[in-house]
Formats: sequence, C-alpha cells, structure tokens
Amino acid sequence: MPRKPATITQADVARTLRAFDQVGIPVEVTLEPDGRVRFTPVVDGGAPPSSRALDYEARIEL
Repeated sequence: MPRKPATITQADVARTLRAFDQVGIPVEVTLEPDGRVRFTPVVDGGAPPSSRALDYEARIEL
C-alpha cells in the first residue's frame, strides 16, 4: 500500500533546528499526530514561556 508524500521531512526539521541554534534559541520539538510540527522555545526551568510560545505549521517552501 503506497504512502502519500511527506508534508515535512526530517531534513526540514533539521534545517529549522539549525536556524534556531544560529540565533541562540533552544527549542522543544513536538510532532503532532495530524502531521503538524510545533517548535516551542525553552527557558531556564525547561518550561516554555507562555508569552513567546511559537507554533508553526509545517509549510517550508524552497
């Protein structure tokens, strides 16, 4: 049974993580069951700041 093409690839996630690393923002990555990828900044205690929470839908166009 064939699969549909990936919406976001491992290379896309790695590229995004490198971009966050270049600007010095540590992030937590959550892969949602519906195919979305959530990047949330992490601060000192490990809890994400509620005022700066980032939620990106995986749409990377090259």
